[in-house]
Amino acid sequence: MRKFMFVLLAVAISGLPALAGLAVADDAAKAPEKKADKACPKTAKAKKGAKKVTGVVESVDAATMKLMVKTGAGKKAKVEEIVVGTAKVTKDGKDATLAEIVAGDKVTVKMDCSVDPAVVASVDAKTPKAPKAKKAKKG
Repeated sequence: MRKFMFVLLAVAISGLPALAGLAVADDAAKAPEKKADKACPKTAKAKKGAKKVTGVVESVDAATMKLMVKTGAGKKAKVEEIVVGTAKVTKDGKDATLAEIVAGDKVTVKMDCSVDPAVVASVDAKTPKAPKAKKAKKG
């Protein structure tokens, strides 16, 4: 009987770290869900599971497949980090690579919010138009 109690106690004690690990894993599983909700507001999920991020490229890191996009203007401006991954990339209407996108390009990123976590579906960049030269006044 003593051996049985000892074995039972040993099993109970050795099982506690495993149960604690399950609690940590459960919390970790919930964390991406919250991140996806921030990336895709509930209104975007209701509308075909898509979200658009439009702005100006601040920087590009082709090695890590990341874009830094400035959205908004003035005090409401913010910079969003977007991981492009294997999304389709176009520039000026033609297929392109992420390395072809440069700071200052206008960009529209379409995100697929129907999956969790949300993923980038496509990146469409446009080269900004050069400002028109002013005509000299005739004097």
